Amino acid sequence: MNTILDDAARLTSQERNEDYGPPEKDFKCVTEMFNIYIRHKYEMRRLASEPVQIKLLSSEDHAIYMILTKISRHAYKPKRDNCVDIAGYARTLAIVGGFDEIEYETPSHILSEAAASLKGN
Repeated sequence: MNTILDDAARLTSQERNEDYGPPEKDFKCVTEMFNIYIRHKYEMRRLASEPVQIKLLSSEDHAIYMILTKISRHAYKPKRDNCVDIAGYARTLAIVGGFDEIEYETPSHILSEAAASLKGN
């Protein structure tokens, strides 16, 4: 059985490199885009005469970071999965930003299994 480190080494030296490129390039690209986003965010607030204090990153900032990560990876190797992930992160951005409410739905197979287990008891 492989250890966690064995699996991580395999993923980060083979599969992930093929999908996203070398981590140093992927991380550098995402970080550069995120730094531009953060500078722009605080510059716009300053220009709008809002008090500008650099704060800890917000949940919205994290969603933006993840979207930028997927954009960087898509630039390296376009894949449908990147587009799905971008859409998912955009949805979570809307949720944490208060623009959309999350609707939790319990998948029907879970309800069926729960009902079956209740009948069995």
